[in-house]
Amino acid sequence: MNRNETADLLSVIATYDQRTIGEADVEAWFAALGEMHYREARDAVVEHHKTSTDRIRPVHVLDLARRASNDRIERASASPVYRDQRDAERDGRLARLLGGSPAALGTSAERSQPASEATRKAVMAQTAKFFRIETSQEKAMRIHLEYVAKNEGGAMAA
Repeated sequence: MNRNETADLLSVIATYDQRTIGEADVEAWFAALGEMHYREARDAVVEHHKTSTDRIRPVHVLDLARRASNDRIERASASPVYRDQRDAERDGRLARLLGGSPAALGTSAERSQPASEATRKAVMAQTAKFFRIETSQEKAMRIHLEYVAKNEGGAMAA
């Protein structure tokens, strides 16, 4: 990251905590974070403000960027069999939650493979119905129908 990007990063930070930024701030933050890529630093700043009310300091940015990097490495090194097993276990938990067997929902914990996309959508619809949660598509349709009804009702009255 260069000095201009460091100043840009401090501008992003200032939008969160209304700090004033001067040349000395840019130099200090550049000395601490100059080796980082701007995007990593910015992502760390956003993550910090999603999870903390503390005033952000360079150490927070470095720590969050390191954690994000370690998470990416861990995900990349996880074997496909492990990921499939994890998906199969999730499918089994969802089936038990809905009171059915994994096989009834098109999943199978024995085969260690995730359910198909169609099965996942069907299960998510069942889950939404079970918990009376409106899916985003249902919500969009409901809002659209309410809008149409409101506007058609207003047009008929005129």
